[in-house]
Amino acid sequence: MTEIPDDVLCTLDHLWIRFGNGDRVRLGVTSTLLGLFGPVESLSLPDGGEEIVSGDSCGDMEFSGRTWEIIAPVAGEVVAVNPSIDADQVEADPW
Repeated sequence: MTEIPDDVLCTLDHLWIRFGNGDRVRLGVTSTLLGLFGPVESLSLPDGGEEIVSGDSCGDMEFSGRTWEIIAPVAGEVVAVNPSIDADQVEADPW
């Protein structure tokens, strides 16, 4: 079983939320999701400045021929997206 860091909340659809400064949060996918679907082939994330709506799609991940849609667990403006994030980094340390 994967150990979940103490400072994150997890959603039922395998996303994590880490609260930051003020009203900012960080989002990511859990290691459980990665274990279920296998290696990540590609990753599509929203752009900085984009408004996302809770419950709407805000990106996707492709795993060995299947696509997993990232459904936003919160609403707000995307302040920044890690420009160097790639599928290998997500797999190596999803937290």
